[in-house]
Amino acid sequence: MAETDFPRGSWGWVIRRTQWSALGLSEEDFAKPKIAVVNTSSSMSICYGQLDEISKHVQHGIRAAGGFPFEIHTVAPSEALFACEGQGDALATARSAIVQDIELMVRGSGLQGMVLLSSCDSTTPAHLRAAVRLDIPSIVVPCGYQTGIGGQSTTNLYDAYEGFGAYLSGKSKFEEIDVLARNAVGSPGVCPGMATASTMHVICESLGITLPGASPISGGSAKLKRYAKSAGARAVELVHENVTARQIITKESFLNSIMVAVAVGGSTSAVTFLEEVAVDIGLDLNTRHEMERCDGKIPMLLQDIIPNGSLQIEEFEAAGGTQGIMKQLSDRLETNVLTVGGGTLRNQLDAAALPNEAVIRTLENPVDNLPGIVIMNGDVAPGGAFLRPFTSNNRKGLKGRAKCLEGLDNAIDALRSNQIKSGDILVMHGLSNEFASLLYGAGLHDVAVISDSSIIGMGRGPILISEVRPRFDEGGPISMIKSGDIIDIDIENRQIRHLT
Repeated sequence: MAETDFPRGSWGWVIRRTQWSALGLSEEDFAKPKIAVVNTSSSMSICYGQLDEISKHVQHGIRAAGGFPFEIHTVAPSEALFACEGQGDALATARSAIVQDIELMVRGSGLQGMVLLSSCDSTTPAHLRAAVRLDIPSIVVPCGYQTGIGGQSTTNLYDAYEGFGAYLSGKSKFEEIDVLARNAVGSPGVCPGMATASTMHVICESLGITLPGASPISGGSAKLKRYAKSAGARAVELVHENVTARQIITKESFLNSIMVAVAVGGSTSAVTFLEEVAVDIGLDLNTRHEMERCDGKIPMLLQDIIPNGSLQIEEFEAAGGTQGIMKQLSDRLETNVLTVGGGTLRNQLDAAALPNEAVIRTLENPVDNLPGIVIMNGDVAPGGAFLRPFTSNNRKGLKGRAKCLEGLDNAIDALRSNQIKSGDILVMHGLSNEFASLLYGAGLHDVAVISDSSIIGMGRGPILISEVRPRFDEGGPISMIKSGDIIDIDIENRQIRHLT
């Protein structure tokens, strides 16, 4: 129930007068739409380092549009910090905690709308879940990507993780990785490139739950601050228009977002996160099946943005960003869906500038006819598995002997002691998201990784197959593989076979 629904002189009216008058709300303020500003800030992680400032810009926009902002703080999990503490499995719990925080505070206080400040991997899907569960007017603000020292991503987290792989394998000295680690990040924001967080930002825009032009945006930039202020103002308008999250996030917009994720070669774990949102809405949607339907229909359109190539994410932003990708895909998308920007996606794309086709290619002239994400099957993965073909130096496949590794510590020990050789197929349970980057840094490009875990999307070089289903702990065929067995990865035919 919204604050303005309480009749003057009612018990609810008295309670809110007592609480909010003490906070300094004026008589005029009581009549304004009350908007939650969901701030997942933290001083422990650079991913969240700017959110307190961004929140102020959002609040300014809300006030300027005639609303009243209430800031709400939630859990702010860092994927990287959780992984290095061996707590990666706790991230699903963290996402649920964020959803519960938002539901309790917004529903319990009867606020009428939300602006959700999204940053690192887990916050964005949690924000989407909270928006559809509460089903009130909502806008997601993707809070930008990191740049390198001096504002250029010439040195970034990819270099640091890959540099550690070089150090572990004896290809570099401690002093080199120390310099990389201290200079990898030059601004607040999420990992640069098409890793999970940036992919989730793109997915949010393709769902229509952000203002147009939301992704990607450089963290800490004046552009992001202007965007945040506009999002705050638009949230007030959405309350007046009574446009709720479930009017925006529909099955049709979900299908749009899957096609966009495939066209940009996004992180596979980001697409898996969509399943959690679909469950909350009650959609009958199998994201793996829908991705298979994209094979042969949606080719790779985004040119060489890391880890799919060597271009920096700034070049994606400059070329037109998510709006540019959707404009190129417009004939394949459902464009009658609503967006929080107002009107339909068709209206939005008609107004969008033409993208730079050197970076954002057309359907007639794609980067490659392969999609940016493919679903692998076969007797190792009868329930399917994800592969991003453009992150690999090898798009044909690999036949080799399995080397079974359990957990990050075991894998790092194997890398440090040179037990991993060219042609090996690493079969892993409990894979750390960053281990693929260590392999690349160690020069092990001609290996493959098969895992039932997710991969956040920073790895490149080796063939990376993730989220094999059924999982190890479900007794899936992957659990039957032993070190020394022959595995055949056939990318052309989308098959992973256990030969011995």
